[in-house]
Amino acid sequence: MRIYLYQPLDFHFHSGVVLSVLREYLHLTHHGHEIFLYGTYEDEAAFQEIRDYIGDARIHLLTRKGPLDQWRSRLKFRFLWSAIRDRAPGKLFVTRHFSKALDVRWLKPLLGRSCRFVYEAHEDAFPHLLPVHHKQSVAAIKRKTETIFRLNDGLLLNNFSQEMVLAQAFDRHPPCINLPNGVDIDHFSKAMPPPWRPEGPFVVTYVGQFTAWKNVEMLFAALERLDARFCLRIAGGKGGELGFAAGQHYVNRMVDKYGLAGRVDFRGFVQPSLLVAEVLNGSSVLTLPMGDNVRARYLTSPMKLFESMATGIPVVAVNFPSVNRVIGPDVAFLAEPDPQSFADAIQAAALATDRVERVQRMNLLARQFTHTVRAERYHRWLTEIVGPGGASSV
Repeated sequence: MRIYLYQPLDFHFHSGVVLSVLREYLHLTHHGHEIFLYGTYEDEAAFQEIRDYIGDARIHLLTRKGPLDQWRSRLKFRFLWSAIRDRAPGKLFVTRHFSKALDVRWLKPLLGRSCRFVYEAHEDAFPHLLPVHHKQSVAAIKRKTETIFRLNDGLLLNNFSQEMVLAQAFDRHPPCINLPNGVDIDHFSKAMPPPWRPEGPFVVTYVGQFTAWKNVEMLFAALERLDARFCLRIAGGKGGELGFAAGQHYVNRMVDKYGLAGRVDFRGFVQPSLLVAEVLNGSSVLTLPMGDNVRARYLTSPMKLFESMATGIPVVAVNFPSVNRVIGPDVAFLAEPDPQSFADAIQAAALATDRVERVQRMNLLARQFTHTVRAERYHRWLTEIVGPGGASSV
């Protein structure tokens, strides 16, 4: 099957989106699929890392060197033209964002009757719930979503909590499959806690961006409520000197606000390949804070949750459907999105006598979400939609 992903990418491994796309689609090539991606790169060495990662897999990159904004329109035209000219049977056109999915209205007749369409529902998949889209009425946005559903042959959800939204908001939708983020078990299983001692110290670790909806400030507020045995190790923000400076400024402001001098270790952005060795390993507790908002509760598929589940380290996370429909309270330490509840869960995770048993259950669960398992399920589902020989079965 020839799969066209209609989403411009900025090709470097600083981007979680790019890393996720390459991992997911690289594993699909193991089932005989051919992948077409497009985007830009600004750093030759960083782009070479991308090419080395792909190797000889059947992934075709349409790229230009320079900022994405400079080449976006021209690359989009060339990508769409190549898809339109491709009349091979079994062609699949995939969109990942609401605005791109609406383009299917005019693309469908151009791409040919043999082409099938799949909408990958990510964090902005149900925009009627997100205030940023409310320049239009909720009813108008829902009608556009219903249009997208009518145009597509399949719907890929990436979190079990999205099924709740789908069932409540829409009576009709295309055949769907739920495929949460994949995880590299072999890589993340190398992350282990230090030898346990009741007197500590306990290293509480967070990895990720500092966007408002993730509520990273709650970690600092929780640490203020814990005794001096607990310290915070934090890695995230953007890459480069400017990104590090902005992250350091944010962390310093939180340290001053909550009186945490000497208790916070900021590592900045860390390359994904170095994350286990330089950040996760030696942590006592891994954390997943999020704010009390619709995106966090129902729409996100927290990649860091799946990565944490593969480690040998206890996990503290918010008790939202986006989390608790993946991992239960007898596996992770779940907390409400407030500092005291989160602090209590961190302390419970650090001191729990059943830490080892919980981690074992967590690791077993993580094996259901490997990239290999995800690709196998996706391949079987795509075969049902398009058919094993390329002819549509819908």
